[in-house]
Amino acid sequence: MVLFLLFGLFIMPFSSNAQFKIYQSNLKELDASLKHATAKKERLDILQAMVDDYLVFGTSYLFELSKTFWEKYYTEFLVLGKEMDKKDLRTYELLFEVRNYRISKESDPRIALALTLNLISEFDKMRKPIPILVSSPGNYFNEFNEQETRLAFYEKKVQQYTISNQKRNLAAALGGLGAYYDTKGAHNRAISYYQKATDISKDYNTISFINGLAVIGVEYAKWGNSAKAYFFIDSAINRAKISKIPMSLLAPEYFASKVALQLKDYHQALLYCRYLMKYDSTNRKSWNYADRRIVFTKIWMAICEANLNNIASAQLDIQEAERIADSLKIPSHSGGGDLEIDFAKYLCALKLKQYPEAEKYLNLALKKFSDAKIIELQKKYLTELMSLYEIMGAYNKYFIISKRLDSLNNVIDSSLAPLKIANYETELKETRQTDSLNVLKEEKAIQSAVLNKNKALLWASLSGILLISIALYFVYRQSQINKKTLSHLRGTQAQLIQAEKMASLGELTAGIAHEIQNPLNFVNNFSEVNTELIDELLEESEKGNNEEVKAIAKDIKSNEEKINHHGKRADAIVKGMLQHSQSSSGTKEPANINALTDEYLRLAYHGLRAKDKSFNVTMVTDFDTSIGNFNIVPQEIGRVVLNLISNAFYAVDEKKKQQQEGYEPTVTVTTKKLVVAGKEQVAISVADNGNGIPQKIIDKIFQPFFTTKPSGQGTGLGLSLSYDIVKAHGGELKVETKEGVGTSFKIVIPL
Repeated sequence: MVLFLLFGLFIMPFSSNAQFKIYQSNLKELDASLKHATAKKERLDILQAMVDDYLVFGTSYLFELSKTFWEKYYTEFLVLGKEMDKKDLRTYELLFEVRNYRISKESDPRIALALTLNLISEFDKMRKPIPILVSSPGNYFNEFNEQETRLAFYEKKVQQYTISNQKRNLAAALGGLGAYYDTKGAHNRAISYYQKATDISKDYNTISFINGLAVIGVEYAKWGNSAKAYFFIDSAINRAKISKIPMSLLAPEYFASKVALQLKDYHQALLYCRYLMKYDSTNRKSWNYADRRIVFTKIWMAICEANLNNIASAQLDIQEAERIADSLKIPSHSGGGDLEIDFAKYLCALKLKQYPEAEKYLNLALKKFSDAKIIELQKKYLTELMSLYEIMGAYNKYFIISKRLDSLNNVIDSSLAPLKIANYETELKETRQTDSLNVLKEEKAIQSAVLNKNKALLWASLSGILLISIALYFVYRQSQINKKTLSHLRGTQAQLIQAEKMASLGELTAGIAHEIQNPLNFVNNFSEVNTELIDELLEESEKGNNEEVKAIAKDIKSNEEKINHHGKRADAIVKGMLQHSQSSSGTKEPANINALTDEYLRLAYHGLRAKDKSFNVTMVTDFDTSIGNFNIVPQEIGRVVLNLISNAFYAVDEKKKQQQEGYEPTVTVTTKKLVVAGKEQVAISVADNGNGIPQKIIDKIFQPFFTTKPSGQGTGLGLSLSYDIVKAHGGELKVETKEGVGTSFKIVIPL
């Protein structure tokens, strides 16, 4: 997905449609001005502007200037720069040398990559906007199958450009990270980085912004979320129509074809492909990259036609795509996309029932993209192979491929994509929520200050006996103000409490997704098994084999019970989440404290793992089975347990970062039934072996807005609200801590 931003085959950025036209005009004006400029200094300044614009925008959209840019303009720029002893000229000379080396027939890609990385470092010293250079290493990383190197490079660049506030370069680096996660099949993170880059380009580059929306649509399609895929694609197409920018620069239809194809909407994909072919075929002579796009469009058309049983048309498209790809030496995986020619041949052979031929082409495709380490296509081809071997009755091969697919799925981090919504959207919601919480805090502080001031005025008025009547007036007036202020403060407090609840809900979201995935997988699997059993039942029924029919019916019934069980499990998780997010009615109801504690422990753990894959902790539980159901407000006690467990995880993770030798993060959660003074109580303990709480602040931890976490990582309301909830249940929240050893919180509630 290196197509993102300006740095693939078809995308070049501009600030807006208006700026696009202005920039085109500016280049032509610069060209015209250069023809009339005689003074060397004047010519050098004009050429400098053209060269710097190239580093940001490129020149392929102005074909008449692009043809002579390097040979004419850049050469003169270097000559004049040398004559006038221009500062930093050596870096521009390096750019010229690297460009010439990269287009030479004898160029070595490894050397070209090393030269490019060095060139980027040199321009970074000058703090130049160079998005076109920042993106270019991505194609080399693809060619060498060095995705982890790509990750390290772009993570470093994102950090660098964020600190230096170089937004154009930052957008390019974010696009590079998005492309990395796309190759890993981690669509959640890919979308997150693409959205961040697209948001930046919205203010600077209309073409990057529109094509960025389209790329996000493609990623959502790969993820299986058709609604969001078409939403982003439609947004891109509508904006493109308004912009009237040439399709050689702006091609949401290109991405729309990929979306429709990914979602198996073959008729719609063909319509988009034919629209592209009409434009590209007309502009082959004037546009350098038309033939490259035609290759991928032809492959997609072949895949659509094969699936629609138009085999003859598909084979013609394959031949044309293969001919152009060979002439241009397009690799299997590049910035333009994935060259799925062998897969298209497989589909044709499959439709013609030429199974050995189909197997040959599918294995060729699998080998190419396994070598390229493209996980998404490996999964796709392995799944197709299983289907093919099932048709062929080659069950030994089927089970070998099945194990290989299972192994591949185990490699993929399931926590990267538990929900079909991007991390970045969640981050934006959390940021807005935190901002609202801060506003409420400020309002409360202001109101408190106003209240104190008004009280001072009240006492001052009472000090004058001669002004008793005026003082009484102020007393009455101040009383009314105080009532309004108190009412407003209570409303503010309710808002703050709800904000804290929503903050804890955000922590639970990823954990809930992980928990709900398991029952959903069971539902899907048993549903598929029942479909096969029903087919077998019908076959046995037709044979009159009643005993077998009864046995199969029992299996179906058993599976239906399991579907029902896991469906109710998923329903319970969803209801629990809704309960957690709603304002509590305060009504107590019988609840199993062991089950509640265990569930929130797992949800908290999976929620944190979704944010930080490196997080790990040993969890020890000891639940007293003699505790039966007893009356509590479940969502309120659940919030308390979640807050204490989350704090414990944070404490051990902070200590782990200190890299103490032999340290093993451990959180222990226990429940116990107690009898104190003849009264039964239940105790819930959450203990960690973190750094402990300093004695000097132990008395402050239950105060509202007091937090030991860095700014932005804690609301300061968690322990305060937890203390109030436990107190409302007639219980106590106690803490025991020792610096350097750990902390233990204990909830004690009377039965």
